[in-house]
Amino acid sequence: MSTERQLFIKDFAGAANIIEVAQDLGMQVVQPRLGSPKALCPFHPDRTPSLVLYHKTSNQADHYHCYACGAHGNVYELIKKLRGADFRGALEWLAGKLSRTIPWSSAKAVAQVSMRDAGLSAAVQAFKDEDSGEQGLLVKWAADRCFDPVFLRQAEVHGARGNKLSRRFCTDATIEETEQLVEAGLLLRVPLDLPLDQLYRDIFSSDRIVFTIRDYRGRVAGFSGRAVGEEAPKYLFSKGLPKGQLLYRLDRVRAKVLAQPKSPSRQEFHLFLVEGLVGALRLELLELNATAVLGSSVSEQQSRLIAEFSRD
Repeated sequence: MSTERQLFIKDFAGAANIIEVAQDLGMQVVQPRLGSPKALCPFHPDRTPSLVLYHKTSNQADHYHCYACGAHGNVYELIKKLRGADFRGALEWLAGKLSRTIPWSSAKAVAQVSMRDAGLSAAVQAFKDEDSGEQGLLVKWAADRCFDPVFLRQAEVHGARGNKLSRRFCTDATIEETEQLVEAGLLLRVPLDLPLDQLYRDIFSSDRIVFTIRDYRGRVAGFSGRAVGEEAPKYLFSKGLPKGQLLYRLDRVRAKVLAQPKSPSRQEFHLFLVEGLVGALRLELLELNATAVLGSSVSEQQSRLIAEFSRD
């Protein structure tokens, strides 16, 4: 990493207030009569606030320290822990909160896009490109559930034949493009004793209805494929999808809210939290604000997402 970039990252952290960052991340910060603010430590099961938040001094930058488990770090480490992000994700999140830009050139940023991100982007376009059989698959599935297929496609829900990606990419694409789909958790490598044109197979190896899942900021995080017949499991998720850190369609609700003019007075807002992708879409069809967990319970990180949404 260049010295210029290191200095930027250091200065960027210096512009942040770790106490405000902790609150933006959903932590309940308490201010004792004496000493620095405290919060429950996210690095171990904590019942009484033991994580101390230290604001910058002339000798030291903002940092935290837990006097119970010994966890210690700067603002980036706190964001990484609570957001389940890597360093770049923490940097981007902080940039959004500070309303500042990361001054890497766009060309460099494109070059730094991960193999996984590239694979996810390629898959989005591939699933949108339905053939006539896949269009019929979605139309029938939608009719059986009283959905409009046009609405479903607008919500990035598509019909997909089994092994769609391997059939599409493993013949015409480069090895690099195919490996991107492996990193995206959508293709699996198979034993090398098979013919060369069968070195990969799809996660979605049977006909499925594919749901595109985006994170809170609208970036593609992965996919879920719902069986159209009696195949098990009923729902399959792309490998590496951090289900406990995501809420389905919350990005759409957020975009809808941010597009509305802000009112000077506090207004009541209802957000329905449901179990199941179809349930969220059903309420969305009724013009209600809805989001869904990707499982049967709400995680701590999902609770923080809702808290962050309420502040946005």
